[in-house]
Amino acid sequence: MIHLHSMVVVMATTAILGVPTLTEAATLEQEWNELKPRPLIVTGDPDGSPSVTPNDLIDPNTPNSPYGGVGSLRLFSDQLGTSLCTGSAIHPLLILTAAHCLDSQDNQDGSIDYSAQNVTFNLNFDGDLSHTIPAESLAVHPDWLGFGQTLASDLALVTLSEALPETVPIYEIIRDPLLPIFGESEMTLVGYGQQGDGIQGHQTGTSSWTTKRVGYNLVDDPARLSQWSDQYEEMFLFDFDSPDGELTALDQWNQSNSRVITASVGNDREVGIAPGDSGGPSFLTIDDQLQLLGVTSVSIPFSSPAGSFGTVGGGVLLSPKDQLSWIETALSSLPSINDPPVNDPPVNDPPVNDPPVNDPQSVPEPGLLLGLSAIAGFSYLIKNKPQ
Repeated sequence: MIHLHSMVVVMATTAILGVPTLTEAATLEQEWNELKPRPLIVTGDPDGSPSVTPNDLIDPNTPNSPYGGVGSLRLFSDQLGTSLCTGSAIHPLLILTAAHCLDSQDNQDGSIDYSAQNVTFNLNFDGDLSHTIPAESLAVHPDWLGFGQTLASDLALVTLSEALPETVPIYEIIRDPLLPIFGESEMTLVGYGQQGDGIQGHQTGTSSWTTKRVGYNLVDDPARLSQWSDQYEEMFLFDFDSPDGELTALDQWNQSNSRVITASVGNDREVGIAPGDSGGPSFLTIDDQLQLLGVTSVSIPFSSPAGSFGTVGGGVLLSPKDQLSWIETALSSLPSINDPPVNDPPVNDPPVNDPPVNDPQSVPEPGLLLGLSAIAGFSYLIKNKPQ
């Protein structure tokens, strides 16, 4: 998630930690213990082989794109300014995203910081901003109480005020508790976050309402999350591996604990995540169809610069009982996707002269500044807006 404000804001970390380089990571268990997950698509080495740039991974926003049901979320409040997250359609009226996108102040009470009328889902299905649909209601998982021990409940649902077009992809949820397979399951990650690469990290001021990127990563064993969540088995984890085969901090920990380690899926395919990708989908391809494994929600910043090779990302699985039953309850309250539309009879009410309403598109965005600390001991002071 990224925040965009009309005034200069710096969000400093609560603890100033020296951030080790990748080669130092194996010996610095204390830093591992002190580092905390951060609520947050970065490409490989631009000089590596095969060569790759962030532009190579941009989805074309065409009607035949399998990622057409992944949109950007615009959230606004007078206090917090404008924020951007990613969300996925699981019903023509329902968008799945991360709870911390709606609870951005993280007061450890699970409260929603935005009104539904100030949240919109931006669809880029047939060109840029082909559909901008306001929310009707917002909900976070009932167990969500902010970062800390409720990481595995970082899920939210945005109910839309009107249905998505019929041809927009609606994604099935993976219900198989045996998935993913650590070290074998390859995820497809999609998001509207900042661009970047494995050498320079993510680049501030490059998030976008319209530009989504697509890349891949192998699922790692999530046991390293146990220090932050008792429910770590309900989450997934992955690391941003360099093409040269150097072990990341996560690889080294897994290796020392006799767990599976992963390698890069290719310099032109491997990606990490960046601010703005929060809430985005983590897909597995099953029977040639994209299916939702989970929601991307956290980044553990064990590399410098932020977002470079070695960064660890993760999110919430959807197959565990508590997550799946909550989502299915919400889905059951909505019309079936196959139900015909209901045509209500016309009502001959007298015309109502409503007061004029400011067209949201005519309201200028605030002068935008991203204030986000994505790596412990670092804070960013950037004046920019999504492109």
